This record gives sequence, C-alpha cells and structure tokens, in this order.
Amino acid sequence: MTDTIEKLYFSIGEVAKQFNTTQSALRFYENDFGQLATYRSKRGQRKFTAHDVERVRYLMQLFRVDKYTIPGAVVKFLERYPPTKRKNTFLKFSF
Repeated sequence: MTDTIEKLYFSIGEVAKQFNTTQSALRFYENDFGQLATYRSKRGQRKFTAHDVERVRYLMQLFRVDKYTIPGAVVKFLERYPPTKRKNTFLKFSF
C-alpha cells in the first residue's frame, strides 16, 4: 500500500518554477487580481494552496495561450473567480 501526501502549501518559488515565471510576476498578479490572495506565514512568506495554484494556472492560460492583455485578463479572471473575502487561515501546528 502506497500512501501519498499532498502538500498543503507551496512557496512562491515553487509556484514560479512550476509555471516558468518569476516571483515578482506572481507578486504583481497578487496585487492586480484580488482573488490571488495568498496566505502569509508568521514570517511573512507567501504560501499558495492548491486552489491558488489553479488560479495561477488559469492566469497563465489567459496570458500565454489565449493572449489576453492584463486588463482583459482581469475581466475574464473575475468572471471565473468573483470577488470574495478570504480569511487568512494558515494552519497552525503545535508540537
């Protein structure tokens, strides 16, 4: 029996590498696309959930495949992911 453990959070570097983009581009998208609000650890590091990674995947598709401009991508992105308030519910572990 093989058990796999899925990661709960990904660093900004891991996500940037996965999509062949830069960390600064992801920070820019976080500011322009309200629904790409990542969680922050106590140390201030951005942490992406699997849902956040799916949103980045959609953004990359809009820019690279569908060739949207930034304003056009914002409109299309918000159609798919309407604005909601997200709480910063970073998992806390105690040992």
